[in-house]
Amino acid sequence: MYYFVVNNLFLCFVIISTLHISGTICQDENIPDQPVEPQDELKNLREEYKALKTDNEFLKQESNDLMKRAQDLQQRLEALERLNEETARANRRNNVVIYGVPNNALAPGERAADLVKKIGDAINFPITDKDIIDCYRLQVNERASRHGDPMLIKFASPDIKDLFMKKLKMQDVTAAIFGGDRMVKIFVNEHLTKTASMIFREALGLKHYGYPFVWTKNGYVYVKKGGEDQPAVRVETLEQVSKLLDAAKKPESPAGVAAGSGTNDSTTSPATAESVTEPAAEFTTPPAVESAINPVANSTAQQDVESTAQEAAESTSEAVAEPETEATAAAA
Repeated sequence: MYYFVVNNLFLCFVIISTLHISGTICQDENIPDQPVEPQDELKNLREEYKALKTDNEFLKQESNDLMKRAQDLQQRLEALERLNEETARANRRNNVVIYGVPNNALAPGERAADLVKKIGDAINFPITDKDIIDCYRLQVNERASRHGDPMLIKFASPDIKDLFMKKLKMQDVTAAIFGGDRMVKIFVNEHLTKTASMIFREALGLKHYGYPFVWTKNGYVYVKKGGEDQPAVRVETLEQVSKLLDAAKKPESPAGVAAGSGTNDSTTSPATAESVTEPAAEFTTPPAVESAINPVANSTAQQDVESTAQEAAESTSEAVAEPETEATAAAA
């Protein structure tokens, strides 16, 4: 009897201890006595979604502001580039580059300007010292200068420059006037900017697609279809050249051929192109070589042209028909 009582008391002690330990573990693990209500959990999710939506709207507005600022800066940059290009072309308005003068053409005691005077005498266009502001050689690589380094001449006025170019292009002057090779022709080009040189080089491709006339005037590039009733088009960007090429490569409809319209339509004449009255006289110019070359002399008129020196030397001897009259010059 005593043993039975002791055994039952021990069993009760074990059960009570077990229940006490289990309660302590539940408290340590923070197990709630009751489950969380679904309404409370949904409320918390809605509050988190609202906060995320507010943050997203803020980021979207900030992104739009940055895009507007980027577009504004891009427009300002393009405007500055256009202004810089116009300024560079204006600074080169009186400049020409002459090719074909031998490097050993100078006699003892002569200056570079004396070479220009000799060319003027050869074309019956006398030039004096007051007509020339500056004159010097431009250094290019050995291959480019096999017929003499190009010469840059800055005339005192655009009228003198234009008349000099016109007379030299219309006459056959060779290096023989300096004791050089009679087969080396002396020719002249305008002093183009790097951008204008690139446009001119690409525009020469139009000669194979119905634009036999490609020339430069006052630093700008012009193209013209064949025919007396076709106006000249001033090309100011590479995009315009691409549009003209794409339009010229498309086959013309029979109706268009029969009509024979005398004006360029919207596909071949971009909105920004400038029409120029067709001159009466037409002649062929010397080889079309870009005149943007890297000089040795320290002159601001020749900055940003270093990358086109090799292209100027290796350009093909392709004749460019250039209509040239006072009417063209005035319209340009």
